[in-house]
Amino acid sequence: MITDAGPSGEAANKVIRLRAPAGQRGGADLIKVFSTPYDRLYARWYFKYEAGFNFAAPDHGGGLAAGNRDFVGRSGYRPTGADFAGFYVQYQQNTRKPHAYSYYRGMYQDCADPMGSCWGDALPCVSDTGGTYCTVPQDRPPASYPLLEAGVWYCLEEMVDMGTPTSSRTSANGHLALWLNDQPLGSFGNLWIRTTDTLKLQSLWLSLFHHDGTHSVVGELIDNVVVSTQRIGCNASQSTISPPKNFRVVQ
Repeated sequence: MITDAGPSGEAANKVIRLRAPAGQRGGADLIKVFSTPYDRLYARWYFKYEAGFNFAAPDHGGGLAAGNRDFVGRSGYRPTGADFAGFYVQYQQNTRKPHAYSYYRGMYQDCADPMGSCWGDALPCVSDTGGTYCTVPQDRPPASYPLLEAGVWYCLEEMVDMGTPTSSRTSANGHLALWLNDQPLGSFGNLWIRTTDTLKLQSLWLSLFHHDGTHSVVGELIDNVVVSTQRIGCNASQSTISPPKNFRVVQ
C-alpha cells in the first residue's frame, strides 16, 4: 500500500499497488473470500495503470469468482458448472480494450479441447469481428469502444448473476454486466454459468499478472473497493451504501 491522492484527490489517501517482478513472469494480487456465498453480486473498484505502463505486455486481471478459492485463477479447461467460474477484468494486449476474461460452463470462443486446451471468453469479445472467436454477434463490442490509458483513474463496476442451474445452455440465464465510469461496456445474458445451485460467488480477486518479462516495472493502482448486492455506481458516497450482511466496505 502506498500514499496516492487517488480518484478523490485526497493528499493522504492510501491505495493498493500491484506490480510484477521486473523481467519475470508473475504478478501480484489480493483476495477477499466472502463469509457468505451469493448468487448475484456487484463489485466496484477504481484502478489506474501507472505512467509508463506497457500495454503491449500480455496480462490478466481480476474480478468476481465463484467456487472454492483454490480454483481462483484456474485456466486451461472448461469449468464443469459445479466447480468454478470467474470474470476477470483486464485489457487486450496492444489494443488496450477492456473486457472480462471469463471462465464459465458455456464458454465457447477458444475451446478446441474442453478438457485441456480451453481458454476463457473475452466479454465483450474483442478478439475479432466474428471470423473465429466472436461468433455470437451480441457478445461483440460496439464500433465506438473505450481504450485504456496510463496515468488515468477509471471506475469499473461488474455485476455477475449466476443464473438458474441448468444441464444445458438451452435455458441458461446467467448474466454479466460491466460499466466503465458509469458507461456500459456490455451486458451479456443467457450465459450458462452453473449446473448446480451450490456453485455461488465466493470471492473478489484483484490481480495483475503478466505472462512473461516484457512488462513494465510500474504496475496498477487500486482504490475504493466496494462489493454489494445492489448497484453501486461511481459517484455513490460510501457512507450511503448499505453493504450486504458480513461484508466490509473497503475504503
